[in-house]
Amino acid sequence: MRSHKNTRRVCFRVRAPSDCAVYVAGTFNGWNSRHDRLWQGPFNEGVHTAHLSLRPGRYEYKFVSGRDWYPDPENPDAVHDGHGSVNSVLEVL
Repeated sequence: MRSHKNTRRVCFRVRAPSDCAVYVAGTFNGWNSRHDRLWQGPFNEGVHTAHLSLRPGRYEYKFVSGRDWYPDPENPDAVHDGHGSVNSVLEVL
């Protein structure tokens, strides 16, 4: 995403095996599971990170690795997704 005047920089971070590609999908990108990839640091420590510019608002999201979609294990804010699981919730002020 391009940075805009009224956006905030948001960091998404999750631990996952070093050999996995991890993405974040949510209401901010139309639930596109291949749009916003998280990248590992130079030491392959298993922490995947992405920085996105988001407008203020409430967003739901999940991490995606392969065919697996899962909520943010470090974010206690969640809502039921209507499919037997939960979406993580992020409020950008």
